[in-house]
Amino acid sequence: KHLEWYVYRNAVLLAAKTDCEAASDDVCKYLSHPHPRVREEAISALSHFRGKSAMLDFVPLLSDTDASVRRKAIALLARFQCRVPLFLSTLANSVKAGPGKPGAVPEPVALAALEAIKSVGVFESDGVDIRAPLLRNLDREDSKLKQWFKKKQKVVNDDRFRCAVLDTLAVIGDEAVATRLKPVLRDSSPPVRAKAAAAIKSIRERGKTS
Repeated sequence: KHLEWYVYRNAVLLAAKTDCEAASDDVCKYLSHPHPRVREEAISALSHFRGKSAMLDFVPLLSDTDASVRRKAIALLARFQCRVPLFLSTLANSVKAGPGKPGAVPEPVALAALEAIKSVGVFESDGVDIRAPLLRNLDREDSKLKQWFKKKQKVVNDDRFRCAVLDTLAVIGDEAVATRLKPVLRDSSPPVRAKAAAAIKSIRERGKTS
């Protein structure tokens, strides 16, 4: 008999509460369950059981059809400071295009990727330093065509994403990045200007102690 998805989710929750490592193999099977909420819960439970050794089980979920599952996988892989090439390329691809731009991933996934980059640190993807696409995302795009595209995609304001980019650059940036951020101090958005100033200050203070 077909059971509702939440029955399987609850089974995973109960398995996690048992702290019985033998249950981890059963939980692992739920990573491919048809319902995304069950897959999400299985990620949390497997992380509880196996810790860092579960990383390779999560990597395939980076291409999951559900954005929430992808976001969960990204967050846990970042917690373990995973540097598997597929994970790094996923992070890079998730932040190459800001909200409303062609090829952009859902904003929650992009924001999760930015948080993950703080934990993982500087890396290269396809020979490109991850800081390069982050800096490009700070450029304003005011052409009528791009404004029309953003409107069609129902993106009213990308300041939240740009502020998150600046938070990430504050953690992984160097003096060259600080120099590149100076024009952002004249941005039309007050929150973006404030974040840019804070990022430059953070980078330079870190440089004094290194």
